[in-house]
Amino acid sequence: MRTPLVLLLEDEPVIAADLSALLRDLGCRVVQTTSWHEALVLCAQHAPDIALLNFRQLEAADGMAVARVLRTYFTVKICFVTGARRSDLAASPDFDPAHPVLFKPFSRRQVMRLLAGLMGP
Repeated sequence: MRTPLVLLLEDEPVIAADLSALLRDLGCRVVQTTSWHEALVLCAQHAPDIALLNFRQLEAADGMAVARVLRTYFTVKICFVTGARRSDLAASPDFDPAHPVLFKPFSRRQVMRLLAGLMGP
């Protein structure tokens, strides 16, 4: 498996730092931001394999809106990172259950499985 490039959009500094360090430890390259505007720029500049998007962003646009834009303009696999319950996701009219979800708090094993599922063998 080649080294995946992950775009991380997470507005919680501790979660972003932990997840970024874990992804790097697992062999990923990571570009990260807290801004959905910058996430679009980074996606255009770096063409990441995976976008890990916080489901609930503090900015006006949430992870669902960013996912819609990314799906429209880029070829990137999308995964949501959230502290929300599965029922909260299902209640969102824009949520696509085809997108994998990494629920907070997450373990190293869960992140490993997520990467394996998104990148394949």
